[in-house]
Amino acid sequence: MVFQALWFAWTMYYLPLPIAFTINNSSPLFVAVFDKLIYGVELNRKQLVWLIIAFIGVVLTVNGNQIRSQIAGVPENT
Repeated sequence: MVFQALWFAWTMYYLPLPIAFTINNSSPLFVAVFDKLIYGVELNRKQLVWLIIAFIGVVLTVNGNQIRSQIAGVPENT
């Protein structure tokens, strides 16, 4: 828990605040993935769909400008 708090404090210093909180609050997504890999916990179809949607939301929040610039061909800072 101490390492997680230090890592979060470091990300809050270097990243914009919305991105830091999005990454910090995405830990349930990673817990679901690690439960599958380590303990073999099975997710039903509905849970899997919402897990994928949540993961896409995290990726878009963190890298939205970069993805938009690659798809649309516009500069990142606009």
